[in-house]
Amino acid sequence: MVFEDIDSEAIIDEPSLLDLHPFVRDEPSRYVWARWRMPTLQEIYRTRPVSGDEEPEARSSRGWWWASREELQERARKLREVERAQRSRQFARKASLEV
Repeated sequence: MVFEDIDSEAIIDEPSLLDLHPFVRDEPSRYVWARWRMPTLQEIYRTRPVSGDEEPEARSSRGWWWASREELQERARKLREVERAQRSRQFARKASLEV
C-alpha cells in the first residue's frame, strides 16, 4: 500500500468511528489517521524487497511488514492481469461502438 496522507493530530471522537474501531477508545493517542491506496504496477517495479527475514513478533506487533520479493512478484502479476483485462474491455467496447 502507498500512504498518501498521515495525520497524527486528528482526534478520534466521533461515535460512529469509535464503533468501527473500538480498540482506539483506550489509548487514542497511540493511533494516527492515514489515507492509503494500492500501488501502481510501476510503483511495484520500483520497490525493493526486504533484505532479510523479519521476526514474526515484529510483524504482528507492528501490524505491517516490508514486502518480500515473492510478495512483490505476486502483486505485479495480479496488476498485469488487471491491466490486460481493462485493455480487453476497452477494446471490446470500442469494437462494439464501431459496429
